[in-house]
Amino acid sequence: MRKVTYLLGAGASHNKLPILREFSDELGGFANVLKHVIARSQVFLVNNNNILNTEEDILEGQNIPVANNLYTQIHSVIQELWKHQTVDTLAKKHYLNNNISQLQILKNVLSIFFLFKQLINVNPNPGIVSLIPGYIPDNRYDSFIAALVGTQKGKFDLPGNVNIITWNYDVQFELAFREYKNDTIAKIQKENQILPSTAWYKEDTSSYSSGKFSLIRLNGIIGIKSLKSMEDKLQDTYIDDLIARPTINELCNIFTDLDKTDELSWEKSISFFNYNWEYQYENVGNVYQGYNQIHQYARKIMENTDILIVIGYSFPIFNRKFDADLIKRLVNNCKHIYIQDQYPKIIAERIRSIIPPIAGGPLTGDPVRPGTNIIGITPLEDLNQFYLPNELTT
Repeated sequence: MRKVTYLLGAGASHNKLPILREFSDELGGFANVLKHVIARSQVFLVNNNNILNTEEDILEGQNIPVANNLYTQIHSVIQELWKHQTVDTLAKKHYLNNNISQLQILKNVLSIFFLFKQLINVNPNPGIVSLIPGYIPDNRYDSFIAALVGTQKGKFDLPGNVNIITWNYDVQFELAFREYKNDTIAKIQKENQILPSTAWYKEDTSSYSSGKFSLIRLNGIIGIKSLKSMEDKLQDTYIDDLIARPTINELCNIFTDLDKTDELSWEKSISFFNYNWEYQYENVGNVYQGYNQIHQYARKIMENTDILIVIGYSFPIFNRKFDADLIKRLVNNCKHIYIQDQYPKIIAERIRSIIPPIAGGPLTGDPVRPGTNIIGITPLEDLNQFYLPNELTT
């Protein structure tokens, strides 16, 4: 069967999470929710010296200063974002200035924000902050997984000819998969070769099978707890904690863990969330120690790719070097590229700029004539579900 690879960007999770140009407004909205919860919690604690049985998300007393600290850090990030085009640009500035403490604050804020957006549903009524039970993953992941797992009852094996490489650090895939096989996030990651994760921490490369499904996150992942021993590799994640207790109060507990600067752990939770450009020799102490394997697996996947589907990824300039490394590996085997995006022809031109003699064919769905060395490119503007090419089963 053809080897099909999905390359995902922020647009692939847009139904649940903001794309870069929406980031400041969405983060500000989270800050407003937090401000409301803090104010209501203070009222309850003053009037009752206790937490009442209420539908509202009321903070425990020790978490009110934690929430205030988080609120302050969020506003600090928002003020910095006004000076920069994207949050990724701000992160790179902190890195290049060797301002690692500010970079960690930014990552902590982003981690909490992304956990909030994915796992806590807030009543839209502005007069009350109440919780709507249950998380709802991006429904495109749901239909995508439903199509891949087949029709055999009790079987949830994903096809070995499909791989995903993503620049996103959210967990929409795992949350959607959990709706089919109710398990912990770490076990889902272990069974489906999802990296980076504690489940695959320092696994020998021989454990990874190129004949099985895998999902590779180039920027790492949010929601992973600190790994203090090899025995913790299948421990629950912060994601599991929030599934069990989807409250702002639990978010504050997580933020307390992330914000610890004096605790030395074997592999810090924040080190699983790294921008690709952080993987440099002088910065190895701050990043996931298995990052070389992640790059190795991603390159091998692209080398063996017959069909590439690019969804919601714009090939931004700050990823251009590694993108070029990946895209150039398509030249020997790739037969066709599908681009699913609001502006797919712009993305096609960016791919052509990386491999101009190869990806130079017309923007049509017609197959490439035998004997040519041109990879066909098809633009797709229907964004309602992830594209499933006919080549997936041939």
